Amino acid sequence: MKPTEPSRLRFWFARELQKLLGYDEWRNFLKFIERARESCKTANNTVLDHFVDANKSIPVPKGGNRTIEDHIQLAFPKIISSFPR
Repeated sequence: MKPTEPSRLRFWFARELQKLLGYDEWRNFLKFIERARESCKTANNTVLDHFVDANKSIPVPKGGNRTIEDHIQLAFPKIISSFPR
């Protein structure tokens, strides 16, 4: 998966990473994201420089859209990839 790069800013949506890392359920992946944020803090990084809460609009079967929770992960992939499931 290539990161989304508007204005050359590298970032990934958490829901895309969730699938790549083998998590079937969003609620389980949220725990993973929280561990990644804690590791970021432990490494003396500013969490908001690497993780941003976001909402995404998705289509629903009967028409229209629904807003879902997502997170944007900014260029901190080594910490993400180092976690055990």
